Amino acid sequence: YIYLQEKDIETARKYTNKSLKINPQNKTAMDLLDMVNKAETDKMTNNIVSNYESQNYDETMRLINEAMEINKKDPNLYLYKALTYIALNNYAASTAALYKCIELDRNNKLAYFYLGTAFDNLSEPANALQNYQKYISLLNNEDFDESERKEYALARINKLKK
Repeated sequence: YIYLQEKDIETARKYTNKSLKINPQNKTAMDLLDMVNKAETDKMTNNIVSNYESQNYDETMRLINEAMEINKKDPNLYLYKALTYIALNNYAASTAALYKCIELDRNNKLAYFYLGTAFDNLSEPANALQNYQKYISLLNNEDFDESERKEYALARINKLKK
């Protein structure tokens, strides 16, 4: 734990794995391993975001898959995987990643927004409407950075209800 606090992820992983070798059922060590995995993928996320923003989607997907080998429990990895699929117009593939993101974080408003977008592009208006509505229901007064998406979702909701 101290190594993790000092951001020495490699050493933290080494000692956590040694502990799990001694007792594979050690709950504290399993929890620590989750924290080590999260710390490692958090470091990788900057590179993922940078490649995504540069529209280097092959590298983005490679990095996401590499990070998922370390930590399959990070909803943001699934969100970026879905965003990459959406950027490539592969809306069907994006839905699986978005559902996994929501499974890991039921209140991930962006996952619902992009699921609405994916279903909109897949010509599934009922599913699109449901997800846009869920997105809107998760917004709160502090979500100033969501104004553009909120306006879009509200416009789509109004159109899909007709």
